[in-house]
Amino acid sequence: MTLIIAITQREVENDTYPDDRDALSQDWTLYLEKIFPGSVLLPIPNRIKDVRQWIEAVDPGLLILSNGNDWGTAPYRDALETSLVDFAAKKSIPTLFVCRGLQVLSALQGNRLEADIAKVTNENHVAAMHDVKISGGFFRKLAGGDVVTVNSYHNQGVLVSELRGESGLMPFAWTDGGILEGCVHVRHPFLALQWHPERGGGNTELDLRLITLLVEEGAFWNNE
Repeated sequence: MTLIIAITQREVENDTYPDDRDALSQDWTLYLEKIFPGSVLLPIPNRIKDVRQWIEAVDPGLLILSNGNDWGTAPYRDALETSLVDFAAKKSIPTLFVCRGLQVLSALQGNRLEADIAKVTNENHVAAMHDVKISGGFFRKLAGGDVVTVNSYHNQGVLVSELRGESGLMPFAWTDGGILEGCVHVRHPFLALQWHPERGGGNTELDLRLITLLVEEGAFWNNE
């Protein structure tokens, strides 16, 4: 059976004449074709009127909330992804949240976003490589240890110390400065990564294992 992957896109304003656009990095196409050969990747338009109708018609086996645009700076995308997260929760759609995606998930669960994590933690996460600590025996087993190196392209972020217990998010990766790098939802098949699996440069085996398990088993962390 063909795996259908639906993925959100960044909002881009053309700088030569008025023309708002949706855009998706080609890295995603190359990466997803590599780990899921034969899959079909469908970018989601930011301005569709009926999100539920679109998703029901596509019936994805994997939904991805991708990178780009800080939360609060792209109103059409913010509205789209808010609806997507609600629908994915109701229909138990395996969903991967990457970089901005993690921040969107956290914000929608009522957690605070830090606009400038460099100022708060003195950690640089813009075009940098850094270590993250892995928590929990199962995730350590997947990672092959309790520390992995990841890439980083963000300055808006989430602090583990500010996660609300009732938000349902369970962290499994964070930095020395307490920046949330990986989490799952305790009830829904939601996996969130602050780093970019599609760009490489980090622990690609861990990314492959996490994403494959998400597609094959949904909330696999609840089976352990």
